[in-house]
Amino acid sequence: MLLVLAAFLPQPAAAGLFSDIPSAIDIPVQGDQEDEAVEIDLEDLLDDPTELCTLFENEHAAKTYWMTVALAYAKQAPNIPEWDSVRQFIQEQLDLMCIGKVSVKEGTTRAAQQVTEGLKASD
Repeated sequence: MLLVLAAFLPQPAAAGLFSDIPSAIDIPVQGDQEDEAVEIDLEDLLDDPTELCTLFENEHAAKTYWMTVALAYAKQAPNIPEWDSVRQFIQEQLDLMCIGKVSVKEGTTRAAQQVTEGLKASD
């Protein structure tokens, strides 16, 4: 499974990096109506992913939603050589989530923290 996923994950030098990440995703939520969803804007993510993680846990969101958010945080990182280590760290977290060595919550939180810390340091 890891090799299959690796084919779909962006590589730092690849053209169109993160081009498959949507600008928003709809997270299905339990409610009165069958097709209720909460829209998450992936281009304006919060510095602290706690609220998103809580939503995903409460709604038993599929791993693909968690991973999409982790990739969206990676997408926020500037595409400059200094950020290659951040992108590599996020890639490692995604790999660990896929093989079950890290929970999706922990991996997504680590990815978000790495990006937000880097963005604060570069200001």
